Amino acid sequence: MRVRRRDADEIGLQIAPMCDVVFLVLTFFMLTTHLARQERMAAVRLPTASAAGLADGAEGRLAVTVDAQGNASVGGTPLDAAALRQLMRERAKAHPPLKIVLRADAATPARRIREVIGWSAEAGASEVALGTTGDRR
Repeated sequence: MRVRRRDADEIGLQIAPMCDVVFLVLTFFMLTTHLARQERMAAVRLPTASAAGLADGAEGRLAVTVDAQGNASVGGTPLDAAALRQLMRERAKAHPPLKIVLRADAATPARRIREVIGWSAEAGASEVALGTTGDRR
C-alpha cells in the first residue's frame, strides 16, 4: 500500500487580527487627542505667578475653566451653576478624592472664583489648584 505524503502546512501570518488591533489603537489615540483638545478649547488668559508649576497628580483632576465673563465649562462644555455643582458632587462620589484644577481668566471677577471654590468644598473636594502661567520677565 502506498502512503501519501502530506505537504507540510505552510506557516503563514494572519493579518486580520493585526489590522483589528491597529484600528483599535488608532481609534483610541484619535479619541484621546480630541478630548485633550476640548480641554484646551476655552481660551483663557491665566494669571501669572512667579512660583507657577505643575500640580502633583494633575492627570486625575477635574479641570474647571472660568472665562472672563464668569462662564464655567468642563471639557469644553458650558455649564451653569447648578450643573457644575451637580457634576462636582457626582465626580466626588464616582472618583474620590475629588481634586480640581480651576483655570480662571485673569479678568474673572474674584466673586465668581470664590463661588466655584465654595462649590468645590461643598462637593467634598480635597484640593483645589489654581491654574497660572509662569512669570514673564
